[in-house]
Amino acid sequence: MAVKWIAKRTPDAVRETWDAFRQRIGGDLKASIVLMDPDEGPLGAAQELLSRAASGAIQIIARRAIDDDIVTIPANEIPYLSLTFDGPPAFAARFEKGANGGSGTVVYRDMRVPSSDLKRVWPRLANPSLTKESPNAPAQEGTPHSHQQSPEVSSGAYMFLGQAVEWIICRGQPADSSHVAARLEAAERELFGFLDTENVTVEGYPINGRARVYESLPAGIWANMNRRYDSGLMFSSIDDTEEREDGGTVHVGDLQWNGVRLATSVVLKRWPPADAPTEQPKSIGRRPRYDWEAFDKVALAKLDEEGAFDPSVDTQWNKATFERYMATWCQNNWGNEPGESTIRSRLSEIEAAYLEGRKGQ
Repeated sequence: MAVKWIAKRTPDAVRETWDAFRQRIGGDLKASIVLMDPDEGPLGAAQELLSRAASGAIQIIARRAIDDDIVTIPANEIPYLSLTFDGPPAFAARFEKGANGGSGTVVYRDMRVPSSDLKRVWPRLANPSLTKESPNAPAQEGTPHSHQQSPEVSSGAYMFLGQAVEWIICRGQPADSSHVAARLEAAERELFGFLDTENVTVEGYPINGRARVYESLPAGIWANMNRRYDSGLMFSSIDDTEEREDGGTVHVGDLQWNGVRLATSVVLKRWPPADAPTEQPKSIGRRPRYDWEAFDKVALAKLDEEGAFDPSVDTQWNKATFERYMATWCQNNWGNEPGESTIRSRLSEIEAAYLEGRKGQ
């Protein structure tokens, strides 16, 4: 699928396979790139893929044949290996020693290229290089173009993980494809972090030869899906089974799920459209700085409890004590206190009202 992307680089054209080439060299047998004619598009694409991998511009992840470990192939080994594609349905690629049509010793198999690497080094093109009407047409030059997701992406019940990653970047707005490619890895990290912390249900169907039966993916994988491919965890938006480049393929060691998706409503709630109106808080007016009504009630209650100021009855109960009491109440209930003169003036009015009320008793 990576070679097909390099050769075509458009959502429609990437779905084209090289069935005509495979039939010519033996159908479901293996197809080594050394058997391709020079004018066949996949040959140049495969050679370019290997050249970029040898230079260190991209990573190739594979299962090492000698011990079955999943590793990143060292760039300095690439020039000494021959690339071969096994039969359908996934065209699982493998590396063999030598360049003699794939008759050497298998060194690596089940090779994968991170989709973020592919789209960074080979951005999507505006013009398809191959079409269904001309499946063997030579590759055409194209230029990176403005990228915009279909409105149907946000209206369906589910989004593939690849669609969700692009949604995080674009939020329903057009964006230059080079910008999308540059943001892919960061958007993937953001999505994986969200799936982990929010324990979101993500489902896909295992690649086991049976019908497509969806099941939930293990929730614990997202915390470790951190682009460290040697761990055996890997996500790719290039989905062979769904035949799309914004789908969802997840590898967890020997396990693989395709068509990996999550609910659209979950994505839109976390990352709403860029043009969605922001909800403004309702204006409820300015909150009073001090609740003087509560202040007055507490002060009157204290006067009722202690009585009027009378040194002959209680030398400790006086105006200064009353002011300190209410200042402390203000600090405890308001977090601050009005000025000393403000409290004194307010308490003088309360005391006068209190004494006036006692005259009728």
